Amino acid sequence: MDRQRDLKFESVGDMFAEVESLLAGHRTLGGWCFGQILFHLATTVRLSVRDPATSSTILPDPEFARASEVRRRRFFRAGRFPGGVEVPFETLRPPVDAEEQAQAESLREAIRRFDESDGPFAVHPSLGVMSKREWAEFHLMHCAHHLGFATVASPG
Repeated sequence: MDRQRDLKFESVGDMFAEVESLLAGHRTLGGWCFGQILFHLATTVRLSVRDPATSSTILPDPEFARASEVRRRRFFRAGRFPGGVEVPFETLRPPVDAEEQAQAESLREAIRRFDESDGPFAVHPSLGVMSKREWAEFHLMHCAHHLGFATVASPG
């Protein structure tokens, strides 16, 4: 594989079918192994759902809200995750020893928790306040972007 695959998922089921096929055997491109990719995706999903007991209701300032609204509209209109974006928080940077099966299960659990949540949802550092539907679409695009760095290994 010379370059990232262009994936698009219509549903979480489609995304998990891709994860399962990659767990059976894969090659990766870029700086992360498959376990690290899964760790990053699971952590992102987990961080999008805030704990209602500890969440504040402070909203971003109006200037950030206006700018993030423009970025959010452009992001979703593009329909794909942009390349070359730096990891915004250290907590999203995966450990080198991220084990694939454990991280795949962590992603399943994070998605289950997201699906069951009615919010509140985190404020994205660039896209601002997003609805559950927007977060769900964001996660599918984010997963497609990162899973595109892996491909099913051909036998032999």
